[in-house]
Amino acid sequence: MKNSIVNLFVFMNSKYFNMSPKSHDINLYLYYFKIITIAIMSAFYIQIGIKHFTDPNWFMPIMPPFFPFHIELIYVSGGFEILFGLMLIFERTRFIAGWGLILLLIAVYPANLYLAFNTDVQKEMNISSFLASWIRLPLQFVFIALAYWHSINHKPVRTKRSYNKPSIKGGNKNTEKVVLSWIPEVPGYQAQNEVAVELEEVEADK
Repeated sequence: MKNSIVNLFVFMNSKYFNMSPKSHDINLYLYYFKIITIAIMSAFYIQIGIKHFTDPNWFMPIMPPFFPFHIELIYVSGGFEILFGLMLIFERTRFIAGWGLILLLIAVYPANLYLAFNTDVQKEMNISSFLASWIRLPLQFVFIALAYWHSINHKPVRTKRSYNKPSIKGGNKNTEKVVLSWIPEVPGYQAQNEVAVELEEVEADK
């Protein structure tokens, strides 16, 4: 069993399982940020998916009454969350994982609506109305946007800064003394500082 899981991971990361579309350039630092969000969301979906199997009763109150097969749907949604969370790790399967998560988040949105507008369910799950309505519902759209962003195959590109050096043509350098007189003069003592400064005369290109 363990060898089968390892072989599955190797196959999913092989060239024969490449589902990535054409790549698009992205800033290197933004690419690093994207990798961090992928790692966070992947761990989040896997952890939540596992909870669907270890504690399915926790999800039962938010199941709308008009949905049949409550426990079966909890197991199915948890299985897809684990699957897409794992596929999100690999670049070759990230496109499918992103769109799979988008469809899954849309499919479970009625359960979030049922929680947001049902005070009895909120009390049973020990969640406030504000958190259920104004945090949880909009957060689903953030997750959908992240899933779409993760589905895009990005290639990191390091931006190069170009500095335009001014061309000096026939420049003449003169040395002058500039008197810095912030120290007051004392009778019989030269307290002023003299600094030699090179002044560069540059003729502008015409």
